[in-house]
Amino acid sequence: DFEMSASASGRAGAGEGSSMEMPKPTEADRTAFRKLVADEPDVDVKPMFGNLSAFVNGNMFMGLFGSDIGVKLRAPDGRPESMHHG
Repeated sequence: DFEMSASASGRAGAGEGSSMEMPKPTEADRTAFRKLVADEPDVDVKPMFGNLSAFVNGNMFMGLFGSDIGVKLRAPDGRPESMHHG
């Protein structure tokens, strides 16, 4: 089996028996995330890899990664941009 690992320096590496830990949000992180998501019929919050993600019409637009929240933005000309987090 092939597994990825991350060191304290943030570098990923491969190695037998090593693993990469997914950051886990606290219950307070989950509550804060849910408060930011609009309560609309086309918007869903779903678990994803132990974190949460928000979708509108089936398209992910926001995600919780540990205590960080990432938001998908569009450029002024309407082109999709990458997820920004903080």
